[in-house]
Amino acid sequence: MQVVVVFATCQEDRAKWESSFLSFSEEHILLAAMASPVFYFSSCMFLCIVIILVKFFHKVWWTPIRIQSSMKSQGIKGPSYRFLHGNTKEIVSMISKIRSSPKELLHHTFPVIQPHIYSWIKLYGNNLLIL
Repeated sequence: MQVVVVFATCQEDRAKWESSFLSFSEEHILLAAMASPVFYFSSCMFLCIVIILVKFFHKVWWTPIRIQSSMKSQGIKGPSYRFLHGNTKEIVSMISKIRSSPKELLHHTFPVIQPHIYSWIKLYGNNLLIL
């Protein structure tokens, strides 16, 4: 009888040991998957992409909006900023409109050379902000 009890005890210990070994091996598989170079590479790439996007939006959106609002609080006006292209479309349309019309030989060439600045000075005054 004593041998049977010892054998039963060994079976119980073996079952406990096997269940702990299975959970231990599952943890190892998870850690091994996390420690693989592919996981580190993809994590680094994701982090790099997030950092690049944050820097891009800071430079292209946040900085011009912040500058424009601080200048407006000081009383300096100007054309409003548009995301990504700023005022470039408006400038190009004004320049193409001036260049398509016939030109006369004048001493007052500023409206011909830079029509966008000339029209904005007339609209907003001499102190203006161009982003």
